[in-house]
Amino acid sequence: MSGSAIEETKALLNHFGVAVGGEGVNLAVDSPIDGSTIALIKTDDLSKIETRIAAAHAAFLYWRLVPAPRRGELVRLLGEALRCDKEPLAQLVTIECGKPISESLGEVQ
Repeated sequence: MSGSAIEETKALLNHFGVAVGGEGVNLAVDSPIDGSTIALIKTDDLSKIETRIAAAHAAFLYWRLVPAPRRGELVRLLGEALRCDKEPLAQLVTIECGKPISESLGEVQ
């Protein structure tokens, strides 16, 4: 994969708040098309992972008490937010899976 494609991937991942590269352990993401590395994703250490799992569990305990209509509204708002980022999400699918952009746009939709 060309350097510009790697930079495009990095920019897209940064757009979505994914930590790309840096100090510590990085996880290589390889293209299924040619096996080339398309990104290095920063990983967390065990203590950060355990903290995030505990936070997710606490959020679940709260979320299950929220009335269904309010949960549904949040899901609707999440859908709207994802539609705003339809093109960048589709571009990530295209880069990662090698699909044509039109197919990726349909998948994201």
